[in-house]
Amino acid sequence: TPIFDKGSFLFGLNLAKAEIRNKKEAILVEGEMDMILSWQFGFKNAVASKGTALTAGQIDLIKKYTEDLKLSFDMDLAGDGACRRGIEMADAAGLNIKVIQLEGGKDAAEVVGTNPDFWKKAIEEAVPVYDYYLTSAAKRYDMKNPAELRKISEELVPVWAKITDDLIREHYIQRLASFLRTDEKILRSA
Repeated sequence: TPIFDKGSFLFGLNLAKAEIRNKKEAILVEGEMDMILSWQFGFKNAVASKGTALTAGQIDLIKKYTEDLKLSFDMDLAGDGACRRGIEMADAAGLNIKVIQLEGGKDAAEVVGTNPDFWKKAIEEAVPVYDYYLTSAAKRYDMKNPAELRKISEELVPVWAKITDDLIREHYIQRLASFLRTDEKILRSA
């Protein structure tokens, strides 16, 4: 509504902004309970996106306090187009994005409420978003089937094409070429 636009709001930012600056990173979770439980268990640099994919307004808010963002969303980021668009905007804004990986469909609230040490470890072991895309594709497709490799290429080449930093894009072109067992020149032309 004109009064409240959840796409330009981060739940808990009023509480977390000092710790985000202090730790030089923000943890973006999906829901309010994820943020509240994280806060209660000492992870005070967590904010919630209120269930939306990452938006330009939220990116602007994060950039005021840090350039390092760790995402913990319930959905499969690699397969979700709205999430990808948010990640592309965050990349274009110069944010360093990592993904906190939680297995078994668990969300941050469930993990931190039952095992805060596991949540801490998952945060520390967050992987760069483009590495996450590669591992996600490897889990979803048969790497021995050429038709499946083509599907991976169709999924990831458009994502790689939108990486704004030339050095990072070059690194991931090399990684994707190795991953698909193909020549880098083919990926560059694609």
